[in-house]
Amino acid sequence: MNRIDLTGQRFGRLVVQREADRKHGEVAWLCRCDCGNEVIVTGYKLRHGHTRSCGCLRSENGKTHAIDMIGQRFGRLTVVERAGRIGSFAAWKCRCDCGNEVVVTSNQLRQGLVKSCGCLQRQKGHEQIAKMRSIALRDGTNVNIASEKTKSPFGVRGISRNNSAKKPFEAKLSIRGKVVLRKTFETLDEAIAARKAAEEQYVKPLLAKWKVEDEKRRKTTSEESK
Repeated sequence: MNRIDLTGQRFGRLVVQREADRKHGEVAWLCRCDCGNEVIVTGYKLRHGHTRSCGCLRSENGKTHAIDMIGQRFGRLTVVERAGRIGSFAAWKCRCDCGNEVVVTSNQLRQGLVKSCGCLQRQKGHEQIAKMRSIALRDGTNVNIASEKTKSPFGVRGISRNNSAKKPFEAKLSIRGKVVLRKTFETLDEAIAARKAAEEQYVKPLLAKWKVEDEKRRKTTSEESK
C-alpha cells in the first residue's frame, strides 16, 4: 500500500511540513500550528481529526467554556478578570474589600474556601484574642490577680528581679490598668511583703466586691429559673 504524502496539507490549525520519524510504529509528520508551535503527529490522528492543533485549541476551548465570574462577589472578594488556570481549574484575579488583589481558582470561590485576601482570617484572629482578653478582665483587672499560679521564679505574683546591684528585687501591682505599686527592694522578703500589703489594700476590696456581685447574679439566676 502506497504511503500518502501529507506535506502541505492542512488539518485544523496544523499544516504538515514534512515527514518525521515514526511514532509508535506509525508514519508521523512534523506540523506547524497557526500559533507558531511545531508538533509531531501521526498521519492517522491527522486524517481522522483527532489532533487539530499543538494543544492551544484545547486551552482556548477551556477558557471559552469556563463560567464567566467577572463581577461576582464571594465574601470580601470581587472577581475582576480571568487569570489563566491553576491546575485543572480556571483562575481569577479578585480584589478584596481591603484593596489587596489575589488570584483564586473558581473551585475555591464557589465552595467558599477563600473569602478574602487573608485579611478576614487575621481579623477573626484579632477578634478572638480580644474576646479572650475581655473574658479574663473584670473591672479592667485580670480576674486571676489573686491566683497563686505564677511564672515568677520566686513563687509570688508580681515579684521579679532587675539589674540593680543595690536593690535587685522589684514588686509590682496594677489595678484597672493603673500601676499602684512598682518599687525595688534590697531583699526578696521586703519585695514580697510590699506586694502582699498592696494586695491587702487594693485587691482584697475588689475581690469582696466581685463576691457580692456573683452572689447577686446567682440569686437572680436561681429566681428566674423557678
